[in-house]
Amino acid sequence: MNTTSFLAPETYGLPNMAEAGAGSLLLYVGAATGAYALYEQLRFKMKTRKSTGKSIPGPSSITPILGGVITMVKDPYAFWEQQRQWAWSGGEKNNMAFAHGPEHKALRKSFLSLFTRKALSIYIQLQDGIIRRHMSSWLEKYEGKEFEIRDYIRNMNQETSQDVFVGPYLDDPIVRQKFSQAYSDMTDAFLAAPICLPGTAVWRGRKGRLYVMEVLQTCINRAKTYIQQGGEPRCLADFWVRRCLEEITEAKEKGEPQPSHTTDWKMADALILFLFASQDASTASLVWTTALMADRPDILARVRAEQYAVRGDNLEKTLDGEAISSMPFTRQVVKEILRYRAPAPMVPQMTYAPYPITEDYTAPAGTMVFPSVNAACMQGFSNPESFDPDRFGPHRKEDIVHARNYLVFGAGPHYCVGKEYAVNQLVCYLSILSTSCDWVRRRTEKSDLWKYLPTIYPYDSYMTMEWRKDHGKDVAAKAYLAGMEAPEPEKDV
Repeated sequence: MNTTSFLAPETYGLPNMAEAGAGSLLLYVGAATGAYALYEQLRFKMKTRKSTGKSIPGPSSITPILGGVITMVKDPYAFWEQQRQWAWSGGEKNNMAFAHGPEHKALRKSFLSLFTRKALSIYIQLQDGIIRRHMSSWLEKYEGKEFEIRDYIRNMNQETSQDVFVGPYLDDPIVRQKFSQAYSDMTDAFLAAPICLPGTAVWRGRKGRLYVMEVLQTCINRAKTYIQQGGEPRCLADFWVRRCLEEITEAKEKGEPQPSHTTDWKMADALILFLFASQDASTASLVWTTALMADRPDILARVRAEQYAVRGDNLEKTLDGEAISSMPFTRQVVKEILRYRAPAPMVPQMTYAPYPITEDYTAPAGTMVFPSVNAACMQGFSNPESFDPDRFGPHRKEDIVHARNYLVFGAGPHYCVGKEYAVNQLVCYLSILSTSCDWVRRRTEKSDLWKYLPTIYPYDSYMTMEWRKDHGKDVAAKAYLAGMEAPEPEKDV
C-alpha cells in the first residue's frame, strides 16, 4: 500500500507560512504604531509652537496613544498640579459645554425659569432640611470623635441634588439607592484608566450612566403628567417641565416643530449635567468650607456674629430666601472659598477657528483648550494667596474690579446658570454648621495638598465635631456685634 507523507516546510529549510504571516502582521502593526506615534509627536510639536518658534509652557512630548492618562490615574495630584504650574500667569456634540448656536441659546433661555427667586426659595427649604438631617447623623455617630468628613459631605450633597432636582419622583427607595450608586459609578469612572471592559470602572460608569438616564427620563415623564394635571412645582424638574410645556404650546401655535430640548431624552441628558455640576463641584467646596473655617477661627467668629444678628435666637428655624439674602459677610466668605480653592481646576473649550491665546501663540481650529480656573483666580486680586473675604466687601469690590479673573462659574455663553443655587447651598451649609457645631481639624503633613476626585479637595479633612452648647454666648461673636474691630484675615505663608 502506497502512502504519501507530507513533511513540514522547515524540514526543507523553508519558512512556516503561518509563522511568516504572523511575523509580517506583527511587523506591519509595529511599523504602523511607530508611524502613528511619530505623527502624534509631530502634531503635538506643531500645535504647541509659538510664532517665535519656541514652544508654549508644558511637556516637550507626549506618551504615544495614551497621552497623560497614566500619570493622571497613577497620581492625579501631581498631574494636575503640574498642569497648573504650566498654566500662563495670565466633546461630545450633545454636550452643553461645547454647544453653540440657536439650539444652545434656546436651551439656556429655557433654564431661566429654574432659578427664579420663587424656585430658589423652594430649593433653600429642601437644602436646609437635608443639611440638618445629615449633620445630626454625623454627630450621633461621631460626636467628640475624629472622622474623615469628605464622604459624608458627598452623601449629603448627593441627596440634596437628587431631592432638589427630581426628589418627588425618586419615591421608590430601591430605585433611589440604585440611582445614587449608579451616579457614584459615573463619577468614579472619570479617574479610571480608559478601558471599557466588563468589571472595569469605566464599564461600571457606562452602565451607571445608562441607568441614570433611564430613571431621569421616567422622572421627566412623570413630571409632565403632574404639571399637565395642574400641579404646582415642587422641584427643579417641575419648574423646567412647566416651561417646556409652554414652549411646546407656543411652537404649535406658530406651526413650528417641538423645540428639540423638550423631549424626555434631551431633558434627562441636561439633568445629568446639572447633577454633575452640582454634585462634584459643590461637594468639593463644602469640604473646603469645613476645612478652611476650622483653620481660620477669626473668620468663623465673624460668620457666627452675622448669623446671630440675622437669625436671632431662633436658630432652628428653616432658612429662606430672605434670610439668605441678609447675610453679606457669609456670602463674601463663600465667594472667597470659591476663588481661593476653585473646585474645577480647568474648563475645557473647543476652538472653532484659530484663536490667539497670547501675542505669539494662536491655537489652531479644532484644538481642545483647558483654561486654568485656579490660575485665573490668583491673578489681579490683591494678595491672591491670602484668604481674605473682605476683598468682596462694599469698599474693595474686587469681584467687580477683577471680574474677568473670577472664572469659578465660567464666562460668556457658557456662564453657569445655576450659580445662585450653588452659592445658596454653601451659604446654607455654613450658616447651619457655624451655629450648630464646634469643630476642630487635625492637620497632617499633607493637609496643604490637594486631591483630585475629579474636582479639587483638601488632601485630608479629619474633623472632630461637637454640638454647640452656647449659641448666644459666643464671646468672639458678641464682641464683634458690640462693635469691636473685626480681626484681620489670616495670611498664608
